[in-house]
Amino acid sequence: MTPERLPEAAQALYSELLDLLRGLDRAGRDLPVGSFVSKLIKERRYWYLQATGAGVRTQRYLGPESEELLARMQEVERRRSELEPDRVRAREAHDMLVAAGAYRDSAVGTRVIELLSASGLFRAGAVLVGTRAFGILANSLGVRSSMLARTQDIDVAVDRQTAVAVRAEPGGAVTDWLTGSEPPFLPVPGLDPRQASTSFKLRGREHRIDFLTPLHGPDRERPVELPALGLAAWPLRLLDFLIEDPIEAALVGSQPILVPVPDPARYALHKLWVARRRPASETVRARKDREQAALLLATLLEDRPELLDRAMLALAAHRHARAPIRAELERLPVDGGKELAQRLP
Repeated sequence: MTPERLPEAAQALYSELLDLLRGLDRAGRDLPVGSFVSKLIKERRYWYLQATGAGVRTQRYLGPESEELLARMQEVERRRSELEPDRVRAREAHDMLVAAGAYRDSAVGTRVIELLSASGLFRAGAVLVGTRAFGILANSLGVRSSMLARTQDIDVAVDRQTAVAVRAEPGGAVTDWLTGSEPPFLPVPGLDPRQASTSFKLRGREHRIDFLTPLHGPDRERPVELPALGLAAWPLRLLDFLIEDPIEAALVGSQPILVPVPDPARYALHKLWVARRRPASETVRARKDREQAALLLATLLEDRPELLDRAMLALAAHRHARAPIRAELERLPVDGGKELAQRLP
């Protein structure tokens, strides 16, 4: 397999965009997302922080108008104005990247991920995984793929052993952000309605968020509570390998967003593990897993073989996964696949 490359200009634009997003994130880490709006209720003014985009709106109560609150909002606006030139440059680089053929997420998908980012979830240790992460990784590696069909599922993984509490300002737990959006995200009942929901679906749309967490210890068929984040997640084997040492990447959509995604080498090896474990009824999905892994592996073998070396070394700690992944590597239509299988610890 020979990866189809994005133009060199697009790869340069991606690097520029990522640098700008990192700088904006550091400079505005404690700035709220959204605009300040007020409501006059019985001759008294109350202020809210509101974010709207792609048909999804969130609104958080800030408090009654006071000199202290007005001063805080003015300071936020002053700091935002200082960052505006870099925001404009980031948007320009983003739009040129789209024009150059980079994979672009949908408007609603972008808005949902922005909502998750604004909640503080990613800073708390969560990582964007699944097909959306694959599209972001393809852009980061400068390659195209016919497998980049848009998906309405958003998979988010977080390890309960490393999760930290989400900052309380301007909102509370992650589930409060989701259920408080307009339209809201509604919990999706599990097979056992007594268990906490690990999935949320946007009312009136097909977009869905699934929360996942690594499975430590014996197999279990019930959610894991993550009290630091105010949510529950479904446990999966080998997810700890996937989300360890994530990288920062630029999501390209209706607007650019800095997001954490898995290391591309770990993502590729994990996809082979997933493909191997799928039942016969999921043959199509298993083929998609292998195709994604093959594209990333072919690209990394050409450009970043050291990432593969590190990922395979890390896989040594997961003995149960080595044999299935080795078998998958040997059957991949990738130059060097059999060699990688032999090098696997």
